[in-house]
Amino acid sequence: MDWAEQLLAKGLSQKCLASTEHKTILPESIAFLARSRINLQQLLEALDRRKIEYHFAAGEAGLFDSDEYRAILYGIKVLACPGDLAISRSLIACLRSITPENSSLPDASMVLGEQLLREIRDSLANSVLRQPFAALNAAARTEANIQSTVAELTSWSIESDQPRADVVDLRLADRELLKMRWDSFRALMPPDRLTWKAFLS
Repeated sequence: MDWAEQLLAKGLSQKCLASTEHKTILPESIAFLARSRINLQQLLEALDRRKIEYHFAAGEAGLFDSDEYRAILYGIKVLACPGDLAISRSLIACLRSITPENSSLPDASMVLGEQLLREIRDSLANSVLRQPFAALNAAARTEANIQSTVAELTSWSIESDQPRADVVDLRLADRELLKMRWDSFRALMPPDRLTWKAFLS
């Protein structure tokens, strides 16, 4: 990060430039890249401490690094748009990639919304994702409000399937990210606007 601050203050060295190039570097010309979001955590914390503005973007894989939280995000999207066939199919495809041995997952072209989440909950009875999808199903049936559902999605037993340490680290980082996004959203939104659609936007 010191390197980036020096570039902004002093610009590029003349040795690095063609004769027609200007040495000034604009903030939007600097990027930090990493293979996963978890590898950038210390950098983001340092930027926050120094009060340096930045734009953080997840790559093509999306917001979360773990397969399980990607599936949960698709589940939230089904809550927000229960009739969206593409989202339902993406959720099923994501779950099939996580649990290829689970042949009881429903066909997304046959069921949508609440029924889809109920059938997924039932098919994941012996999975690490049982608890989060039970919470999503309860939210779809309006048995649980958004706040209690997010509390469930950020407190389920992420180690019940005894995963490798690196998988636990990804799940923990994703859990913290979901908590942070929820806390930020809740702080900015009036209580009557706490909806799944608003949370995703």
